[in-house]
Amino acid sequence: MSFTVVDDRGYFMTKQGDLYLSSAPFGERWGLDYTSLNSLIYRWKIFADWDNFQNPPHQVPEVKNYTGWDHMKCNWDEAPPIKPNPMYQFQQAVLKWENYTLGAPIYFGLKAFMREQG
Repeated sequence: MSFTVVDDRGYFMTKQGDLYLSSAPFGERWGLDYTSLNSLIYRWKIFADWDNFQNPPHQVPEVKNYTGWDHMKCNWDEAPPIKPNPMYQFQQAVLKWENYTLGAPIYFGLKAFMREQG
């Protein structure tokens, strides 16, 4: 199996040689829909008519001039790239309040209702 990204489009090749590709890089559904090449060629799915899937390549395109990572690196001593959210405490308080004011009455009401039915 292999997964390759070329020109903002994902290509997934299975061990059996089946090629799956993502939608072309434009529109709302960009990168969200994956389908097999066969389903586009033989029109098994509605995706075959979408603009994002027109003229699909029949093989994984060659990756040229790749200068990215050659392996994953992780340094546990480095500071995290994400800064703490100062609103976190407030967000948690709001969620807790919603749980007790909305969730609890619904939960206990349904529990009592099911007990009466049972």
